Amino acid sequence: MPFECENAVNLKLNRPSIPHHLAVIMDGNSRWAVAQGISRYKGHLAGKEVAFQLIDACLEQGVSILTLFVLSQENLTRRSRLEIKYLFDILSSALEAKLDDLIEKQICLHVLGDRIGLPASLCAVLNTAETATAHLKKMKLNLALNYSGHWHITQCVRHFIEQSQMTPNLLDSFSVSDVDAWMTDAVPAPDLLIRTGREHRLSNFLLWQSAYAELFFSDVLWPDFTPAHLAEAFDWFKKRQRRFGGRIQQEAMCDE
Repeated sequence: MPFECENAVNLKLNRPSIPHHLAVIMDGNSRWAVAQGISRYKGHLAGKEVAFQLIDACLEQGVSILTLFVLSQENLTRRSRLEIKYLFDILSSALEAKLDDLIEKQICLHVLGDRIGLPASLCAVLNTAETATAHLKKMKLNLALNYSGHWHITQCVRHFIEQSQMTPNLLDSFSVSDVDAWMTDAVPAPDLLIRTGREHRLSNFLLWQSAYAELFFSDVLWPDFTPAHLAEAFDWFKKRQRRFGGRIQQEAMCDE
């Protein structure tokens, strides 16, 4: 006789509400600025304001972890030096101006990415903000800066190579769970990943962690992204049934 698969019972009630971890690819600042007939610098300034509005909205909704893709390694090498300088200056001044606000709202800031190649002045601001907020618990804010999924996985490989040199038998029992533990220690798997700006790709962002993330693509350019658009994404997310490779109960009639 047919029987119900065991994992179907676990998936029966796995309807999400608000994502525990939200990741966002904030895309479209430059195209928005061009459409407005203004400089790209002003487009990034507008995007910065929307980012802080998003932080407040997520805090209000009860999101525990928010990861924002600020600058990829590809951006750093392929954008003009002037535009990169704009981005660094905007980020540095924004963190200095908003640090007290982050502390008041109990937001812990963490920077994810390769700091080699970043300006020393920016690194000093990042270090100060991380230290000042390290003990805060209401929400964790990850800024992916000079980050790529390939870089992150490579760092993981280097770590285990170094460990294996000190522990010769380490790789005998090496498994996916070891990699997953290392990768998700830096940033856990997102429940929902939003990308704005009409593009439908991950662009080397959280490649390992996003294996089972729900992906929501918005045609809205980032400076036009409002709390109403966030609510739309959350409403879509609430309707998802997260299966993680299994089946929901009513579909899980397996052959004997």
